[in-house]
Amino acid sequence: MSDDSDALFRCQRCGESYDYSVYQSFESGPPIWSASGGCRGCEGRIEIDGGGLPPAEFRQIIYAREGVHELVIAPGADAISTLRELQAILEIPTKSLAPLAKNVPGPVLWGTPSEMKWLASVLGGRGITASVSPKDPATDSGSLDLKELVPEGWEPSWM
Repeated sequence: MSDDSDALFRCQRCGESYDYSVYQSFESGPPIWSASGGCRGCEGRIEIDGGGLPPAEFRQIIYAREGVHELVIAPGADAISTLRELQAILEIPTKSLAPLAKNVPGPVLWGTPSEMKWLASVLGGRGITASVSPKDPATDSGSLDLKELVPEGWEPSWM
């Protein structure tokens, strides 16, 4: 773990590690996350929350509990419209679209269930049919990890 994750996972009082419960959801905006930790040594507590992508260590906890999910663009979707909408939603540069283009229609991105459900919902509101399905870790569908396109802590400015 990095020094940053040591700060997240080590108690400042006694140096023991925290056991975390991490949750992520979305309602009317982009995904929000929260983490609650208890120290194994002194029973100290820590609460952390944020919006957008949680720290990588917390995403791993979510994956372990909920699995990895993919955003799947429905057959018949117009690739150019879909890519433009993804670019606008995720606020990514045009050069980031090239790896996604070969998979439209089909599985384009993977991440936590809440992240993918939020993207499917926003795309649906913009006339693009998308679904979310569990990602089979044994196969490579060609989809990209959302965190490869947007930085940790990313939140869309348009919301």
